[in-house]
Amino acid sequence: MLDKSLWGPGVLAGLLGATFSSALTSLVGAPRILAALARDRILPWGDGLAQLSGGEPRRAMLVTGGIVLAGLLLRDLNLIAPLITMFFLIAYMVINVVLLAESSLGLMSFRPTLRLPRLIPLAGALGCLFAMFIINATFSLVAVGVVAGIYLGIVWHGAAPRAGTIRSGIFVAFAEWAASKVIELDMSASRAWKPSLLMPVEDPATIRGEFSLLVDLCGQEGSLKFLGLATRDTVADLQPRFARLCGSLQKKGVMATSSIVDSAGFGQGTITGMQALGSAFFKPNILLLNLPRDPNRHEEFRTLIREARRLEIGVLLMAMHDKAGLGMAKVVNLWVPPRALDIPVADYLQASNLNLGVLMAMRLAEAWRSELNILSVVAREEDVGPAREQVGELRDLCRIGRHATTRVVVGAFPDAMRHAPQSDLDVLGLRAGPDLQFADEMVRATRSSCLFAADSGLESVLA
Repeated sequence: MLDKSLWGPGVLAGLLGATFSSALTSLVGAPRILAALARDRILPWGDGLAQLSGGEPRRAMLVTGGIVLAGLLLRDLNLIAPLITMFFLIAYMVINVVLLAESSLGLMSFRPTLRLPRLIPLAGALGCLFAMFIINATFSLVAVGVVAGIYLGIVWHGAAPRAGTIRSGIFVAFAEWAASKVIELDMSASRAWKPSLLMPVEDPATIRGEFSLLVDLCGQEGSLKFLGLATRDTVADLQPRFARLCGSLQKKGVMATSSIVDSAGFGQGTITGMQALGSAFFKPNILLLNLPRDPNRHEEFRTLIREARRLEIGVLLMAMHDKAGLGMAKVVNLWVPPRALDIPVADYLQASNLNLGVLMAMRLAEAWRSELNILSVVAREEDVGPAREQVGELRDLCRIGRHATTRVVVGAFPDAMRHAPQSDLDVLGLRAGPDLQFADEMVRATRSSCLFAADSGLESVLA
């Protein structure tokens, strides 16, 4: 360039000016970037680097100087120049990608005074990527791997989230696009079913004994929504308590949210919540209730269960044993009634309210890594063989693992409950009606906690 230019000193002055500008920018900016990474706890053992002395990140400057000195000691800048160039190109590519994303999401906050067609940032991002692999394909892969590793490390160690980032907008835009596609399809597909629990709660403190059960029922793919039933005087107190409870569940991988309802009572507030959430895109498909201790509230809960069935919401009625609780969480008993030979398995499961019960029993047995007993009760000894065959067919069609054990008990149902293998949780279908006094009797008969399930009609264990 010096030889071909009209005035060589001008070119030399431009090169020196650009070099000095880049060096000054790096000298001022690099230590501050390093200190910012340390302050955000992205760098391990970064507390020392985040400290300032007289408003300047002196420690970060010393570390940056050490890195520069190590590069100079290589005595061949051309050796590391291609690698450094890759990181600059990645930075420029990300800037173009962010501009493309911001301009495509239609966010009100994106109002640049200079508007560019989307083709320009797209061409810029592709151009940076193309230039990287033209310069050195090996260094390009190394640089991309390092950047990806840093990002995964940040996500893994759970760096403090920053408000107002573009990531949330991208996720929201993708969710809206996916939602528009799902609406065009059948949202009630049983193969896509996963538990989405709605739990009405008056006092978050009562959840502490059921915390692990909620985590196991939902799993990482399910969700849980607390419906806080408050009065005008307790709304302000309940909101932070539910926020802490949801935060604890989220740390366990459960997508937990809460809504506070100023309600006149438990029953009316729960019905109002179910009806309001029925129009939501991700509406709950299971109502989780605790069996009331007071028999005078049985009618209120029967009304809740009938309304849930009308709204096509399944019901899980949890009846905890006063002393045993969930015991050692090592044995789950699943009770299935005998099936008439002329009734298809699908109709039998629906009529017996077993779809949700079987799904929850398998889910808990897997989460607890516990023993799963499938029990059926017959009146006569000669019915044991056919009943065992029916349970075997049910296990095959429902794809229940080989770890489960089939047991057929002879006698009346209450007596069979008392002589069944001792469990930590018994899972039964919720009878039509339902008879909540029977549920209370089953807890005493089994000497364990019981989970009663009623299907919504949308889930299928055969799917």
